[in-house]
Amino acid sequence: MKLSYLRLIFICFSVIFSLLFLSTVNMISYAAGSSKTFTKHYDTYKDWWIYDGKIPDIVSKDFKPDSKTQKLLDEAEKKGIVDFAPEDTSGYEGKGEVYYKVVAQTPSFTLFFVGETCRMLLKTEDSSYVYIDVPAVSLRGIFPECTEYDLDSDGDPELVIKPQILHGTGYYEEFVLIADIDKKSKCTVYFLNPEDYLSEVAEHVEAKESNGNVSLYVDGIKEGTEVASSDLRDDFEPGLYLENIIYFRVYDGIIWIGINPMFDAASLNSPDVMVWYPVTYEGDGDYTGGEIVCRPFGYDVYQKVTESFTEDDMYTIWDNPIFQKPLLLTADKKDSIDKSKTYEIQVSACKVSMMKNGKFTELGTIESADKNPVSMSPDGIVAKGKHFLYVYEATPDCRELVIKDGVEDNTISNFSNHKGYIRIRNGKAENITKNEYEAIYKTYENAVPIEF
Repeated sequence: MKLSYLRLIFICFSVIFSLLFLSTVNMISYAAGSSKTFTKHYDTYKDWWIYDGKIPDIVSKDFKPDSKTQKLLDEAEKKGIVDFAPEDTSGYEGKGEVYYKVVAQTPSFTLFFVGETCRMLLKTEDSSYVYIDVPAVSLRGIFPECTEYDLDSDGDPELVIKPQILHGTGYYEEFVLIADIDKKSKCTVYFLNPEDYLSEVAEHVEAKESNGNVSLYVDGIKEGTEVASSDLRDDFEPGLYLENIIYFRVYDGIIWIGINPMFDAASLNSPDVMVWYPVTYEGDGDYTGGEIVCRPFGYDVYQKVTESFTEDDMYTIWDNPIFQKPLLLTADKKDSIDKSKTYEIQVSACKVSMMKNGKFTELGTIESADKNPVSMSPDGIVAKGKHFLYVYEATPDCRELVIKDGVEDNTISNFSNHKGYIRIRNGKAENITKNEYEAIYKTYENAVPIEF
């Protein structure tokens, strides 16, 4: 009787143990196989200092200066682009007077900073003006960048104006205004609405957590590196943040919107990729989106390489999304145009390299002449001298550096043996007239110098 009782107790304990064991196994198996999708966040520009409410499509209005204002504008234009802090009112402080300073110039447009109001005024090629009701500077006092390009192929150039919202650790947010001139020569400035393109990008991306790691998926394909869930900050909601870093670039007539996704808004853990969304501008404020591409984040690709550089080594990253990988431009101080500068140095020559199979591989050298700086245009890197101009690009697979477009006059023959003027395209030269040479040269002569 006692033995039977003991056996009963043993059997009961065995059953209970088995149930506990099986339950634990099931719990472990469930935990190992569990996954969840993070919430997406892309509310950039809401509640910021640009617009508290609805973002307008048009941010400009006609402006006709009176004689006093016209005189101030003419004086500012004679001084050219000036380097100044927005709070530097240069004699206007405390007077409450509006003043003007030129902050950007292209062949067809001049952009003024309007003092006291901190807004912008744009002058077109036919000397008409429009007032732009958007803050001219970021929170750190950085002025907009401007790129002129015929985006809609109507024969008249548009101006892409890139102001900033934020610029700080883990945050770099740009937005885009497009100044477009219609058939009646009227200039209108459109706001490329982030509520449209960010929601479009959000439809293609998601972040999933599984087995203790978080990964980015773009159109169902895993991109970039995994991030451990334990590395995410608990004091901020883990999620997919699309608003920390936003770039805009113009390449080959396309506006590329670059987003560096984050998995939380505090620790800035990301999959180390840039999600690029191409926008084709159709004119009159309309645009169509294209196919999203993912590219490695250039800073992460070259961090170990640049950390080994000396003080005489200068570099910048060429992150054209058309390339499969970002490229690294390096220069030496001996090629500086202005030997006295310590920062933001312009150079007459640079090398183009990339990471290939874990090795740093050089693609080629770009070299200007006659004290001209190597410059960047929407079509590629520009090198020029008195008698030539070349626009370089890399092939999409980044195997080589090629001359995308270029011209030589009748005094040199760097590309081929010739006596007259030639244009170089796709590795071939064709004869052109002197007028054609000058027109092509003029197209790229105002490319923005690259600063190392």
